[in-house]
This record gives sequence, structure tokens and C-alpha cells, in this order.
Amino acid sequence: MVEQIIRPTGLLDPLIEVRPTKKQIENIIQLIQQQITKKEKTIVYALTIKMAEDITRYLNDKDIKSIYLHSKLDIFARNQNINSLRRGVYDVIVGINLLREGLDMPEVSLICILDADKPGFLRDTRSLIQIIGRVARHQNGRVVLYGDSITANMSQAMNETQRRRNIQQKHNQENQITPQTVRKEIFFLDSRLTALRKEKQEQKWTKQKLSKEIRSLQRKMKKAAREFDFDKAAEYRDLILDLQRTEEANKR
Repeated sequence: MVEQIIRPTGLLDPLIEVRPTKKQIENIIQLIQQQITKKEKTIVYALTIKMAEDITRYLNDKDIKSIYLHSKLDIFARNQNINSLRRGVYDVIVGINLLREGLDMPEVSLICILDADKPGFLRDTRSLIQIIGRVARHQNGRVVLYGDSITANMSQAMNETQRRRNIQQKHNQENQITPQTVRKEIFFLDSRLTALRKEKQEQKWTKQKLSKEIRSLQRKMKKAAREFDFDKAAEYRDLILDLQRTEEANKR
């Protein structure tokens, strides 16, 4: 049997720590605020759909731009939410069993796992290892497990992650490799929107140009909605939110 552990990028499996469940949401908010300052993204893993939705609402009430992701959303909505996080519209995704989503979000550097010490397949050793691996595409990757005890599943997952991390560290040292976060282009279905976003990123727009583009996109979004082209309307909405965020930052 051959293990495929070494990554050509040199990226290490994330650091893991365990924190108590008391005031865990307040603690998560502090961590997310630190993430926002660094312009890095966060995934919060809950156990139920209701819990994911309630946490998302609570975070939004605290002015943390959050979105939830679960099986009751159709595939387009799930893809839209993932892309919205990557584009910077949101800072946090709250989900449940995201293992089957095929998530590829290299912008995420922090994963918070609620109720890590609870029994069940969502918190068994294999699931925890897979969840932890979601943040192994960022050089600052780390995971916080919230639980009042360290279960056998948690211990095994942490030990396996550390074993893989040690193997990669040794390989990096022997080959003088510096880990680098994976970079992956973000695309809209409409190539014109991809080009517009790239233009905004590459140069500093004037306030007038920014306001003009937002108004233009709002008109196009309303037109697409009237024509029942909801996929395109959703993409216009995402880019509008992205641009409005820049506009708000410029006012500060």
C-alpha cells in the first residue's frame, strides 16, 4: 500500500486545537473578526440544518457577512453560495455535512467544528479527518474543535493529522520547499462579469466609476429577474454586493 501524503505545494495539514463549548459562539465571532482583518475566510460546521441557519442569522446580526450551506438548497444555490464566499461577498459559510459538496475554497484558512465530541457519523474519525483536510489548501490553515472532552475519534483524527503534517514538514526541509497557498481563479458564468471583476481588482476605480457600475448592474439584475433569468440575476447580485463592499470601505 502506497500513501499519497506529500503535496507538491508543500502545504501542511492544519494546526488543531481543542476549546471548550462554553461561550463557543462568542469565541468563534472573535476568531472570525481576526480572519476578516487578514482577509481570510472561515467555515463553521454545525450538526443540524436548524443550527446552521440559526448561527448564520446570529452572525449576520453581528454584522458578520455569513451564508449557510446544506442539503435542502439546490445545487445551483450551493454553488452560488460557495462562489459568493470566494468572491468576498461573505466571510463565513455555516454548513453541516459539506464533505460531499466537492468544496474547493483555498481562501478558507479556519475551520470551526461545533460539538466535535458528540457521537455519530458526522463526528467520527474519518469525517473529522476529511473536514480538517478542507483547510489544507491554505498556508495559514488551522482547525478549532469545540468539545468538553477529547473523544477517541477526536484523538485519532488529531494524531493522524499531526502524522501527515510531520511527513510533509520533513519533505519540505529536505527539499527546501516553502508552502504556498493554492491560487484558483474565480469565474462567473457570464464572462463579462468575470472581466469586470478582474478590472476592478487590477486598478483603483474612482468613486464615480464605482457608483456608475453598481447602478448599471442593478438595472441589469432587475431586467434579468423580470425575464426569469434567475441564474444571471444572482450573478449580478453577487458582483453588486462585492462592489458595494468596496464602496463602503472607501467611505471609511
